[in-house]
Amino acid sequence: MALGFIVGVAIVGLTFSLFIRDNIKQFGALKAIGVTNGTIRHMVAVQAGVVGFVGYGLGVVGTVLFIFGFSGEPTFKGFYIPWQVPLISLFAIIVIIALTGWLALRSVMKTEPAAVFR
Repeated sequence: MALGFIVGVAIVGLTFSLFIRDNIKQFGALKAIGVTNGTIRHMVAVQAGVVGFVGYGLGVVGTVLFIFGFSGEPTFKGFYIPWQVPLISLFAIIVIIALTGWLALRSVMKTEPAAVFR
């Protein structure tokens, strides 16, 4: 479980970091026209939340469909997931979102608005 958590943080962090790096000029332009750091923080937090919870929802739905689809197979006869697993996964997703959002936001806050016009 720890390995899955670490891999999840790494993948989400890299994906989010690439998004921030690809759009750093747009964030700089927003700063140049007067958007506050608080508003940019809110934008990044909302995006991280939407991405995280859509991914969590797809994972839970995929798991339910897998269990339902293979419930008749003899190999998966005793397979079930207790209610604690999705709850722990939700907590892990929230931690991953907070961690990767904070890491991605650091580079945005360091961006100078004038860098857009160079």
